[in-house]
Amino acid sequence: MLESPDDPFWDDTRTDAIEDRDVVLEQAMIDAHEELVGLLGDDVTTWRWADLHTASFENLTFGQSGIAPIEWLFNRTAPDRVGGSADLVNAVGFYPPAGYVVDWIPSMRMVVDLSDLAASTSVNTTGQSGHAFHIHYDDMLDSWTDGAHHSMRWTREQVEDGSEGTLALVPAT
Repeated sequence: MLESPDDPFWDDTRTDAIEDRDVVLEQAMIDAHEELVGLLGDDVTTWRWADLHTASFENLTFGQSGIAPIEWLFNRTAPDRVGGSADLVNAVGFYPPAGYVVDWIPSMRMVVDLSDLAASTSVNTTGQSGHAFHIHYDDMLDSWTDGAHHSMRWTREQVEDGSEGTLALVPAT
């Protein structure tokens, strides 16, 4: 389309004028600048994507309890460096007409090496525990934000070497 400045597709049929590529692109830049000035201020040197594109992780049970200490305990906010978009491998969605706050994400990212499963990696959004007092409740949040992954354990040796503890389920006698 960029190579066809007079293509009828560029025309905004809601107006009496006949717009071409340059008119549409110029107006888009003007509109974007006005929106960003309204959101981030006049000084473009202070504009940061992280001030618009934020991610919060709200506990489904207690996240909207209306009790601030409970929400503080269970909810998490990603560090102020969330990247990604809906059209990237680093999928992080938002709906621009409603703002730039992240409104959907994959719950887990995984890279599987089919030639060597033991070389596969993954990361959960916040952590692997659902218990707010557990060290693994939110220990992956920085990794998730930075796009880092952790080794997945596929072999018995990897599992045993990486284990923090063992739970033995023994039938009652």
